[in-house]
Amino acid sequence: MKILLSWYHYGILDIFMVHSLLFYLSRKILERHKPKIIGITGSVGKTSTKDMIGVVLQGTVSVRVTEKNYNNELGVPLTIIGAHAPGKSLIAWLYVFLKAFQLAFFWDRNYPRVLVLEMGADHPGDIAKLTTLAPCDIGVLTWIGEAHYEFFDSSEALVAEKKVILTHLPKIGVAIGDIDNEKVREVLLSNLRAQTVITTSLAQLSTYNVRHIASFGGECIEGVAGVIYYGEEHVLLRLSQCLGSAYFHSAMLACAVASQFGVGLHVAVQRLSQNFVGTPSRMRIVSGIKGTTIIDDSYNASPTAVYSALEALLAVPATRRIAVLGDMRELGKITEKSHKEIGAYVAQHRFDELICVGELARDMVRGAREAGMDESLIFHFATSVEAGKFLQERIRKGDVLLVKGSQGARMEKVVVELMAEPLRASELVCRQYGSWK
Repeated sequence: MKILLSWYHYGILDIFMVHSLLFYLSRKILERHKPKIIGITGSVGKTSTKDMIGVVLQGTVSVRVTEKNYNNELGVPLTIIGAHAPGKSLIAWLYVFLKAFQLAFFWDRNYPRVLVLEMGADHPGDIAKLTTLAPCDIGVLTWIGEAHYEFFDSSEALVAEKKVILTHLPKIGVAIGDIDNEKVREVLLSNLRAQTVITTSLAQLSTYNVRHIASFGGECIEGVAGVIYYGEEHVLLRLSQCLGSAYFHSAMLACAVASQFGVGLHVAVQRLSQNFVGTPSRMRIVSGIKGTTIIDDSYNASPTAVYSALEALLAVPATRRIAVLGDMRELGKITEKSHKEIGAYVAQHRFDELICVGELARDMVRGAREAGMDESLIFHFATSVEAGKFLQERIRKGDVLLVKGSQGARMEKVVVELMAEPLRASELVCRQYGSWK
């Protein structure tokens, strides 16, 4: 600790030193306590999947799940330690390291037997680094699409990065993935070392399937339901305050993981139905002012996720369907093309209005216009706050609004402006704490 104080005093407690020490101590913690490690990555669906895995395992085995967006070289060690990000507080950092030292060199009988670790990839080599720290017993690959593309030279480079979650598994490991995604299917069908491979799908024959997905609740949407199939078994899963088929992709992956711990399909589905309430700002249904309904998917955005969310909006009953879309960031060379294509999709599927937010989203406006959408139905704003105030005056009873954009677009501010119960924002909407406010 004297060394840390000295570093801090002279201003050399830098990121590299912190990461190196955290990695070393986290590795020691894993070696001492030997928890089962479930690693999850993908372009979309990581957070919902890891949350659902936590729900289906709770009550069967002691489990710790990645909190918030702790999925990088700082967040994963903090999850292993069981600590929160200390920010710039020296006292908080000292607490983290003291806890880490204690767990690294002394046995803790209460340490979780299973760690569910979300692993993100913003740069080449990120997944390899995280799986070197925490080699997985079970690897879960959700979907590979056009997200965090900025620092990858090609789609092949992105695939190579994501598939490490499965290719690094040992022979006794378990590889699980969604074969509705062509890139994931190719990885699962390749020569993996893991002898156990479990597939999930909405459309193809696989280990787990889902059929008959539909929203429920009539005029006031309450959630989404679907039937999960596993061999001869099939069980109805109802998810309240959630919308879209994406949740069922995650639910199948969670059920597949649960099976490896002796949790049968009926029990897993029952736990999801009773205990999973959806992740804030990830296809969550929020009641809006003036009798409107908000589909809040404002946490983040990529082209794949935006198309999925728009499809979900098309499938629900509504007086008018309004797409409120912000910038999609970190797309690199495909940025302009992707935004224009989203705008064209909105026009071609006859959404009632398109509200765009941010400089990059101007290309959505261009795409919608070029695809024939009436100018009077397209609006652009520099900030999400401006868009929210505009919509307060414009929306009317029966409207259903999809709100989505990358983190930097801060589209959750639109949701807070329009939600019927703004005092519940900290419970229902992302980024309602600390510096985000």
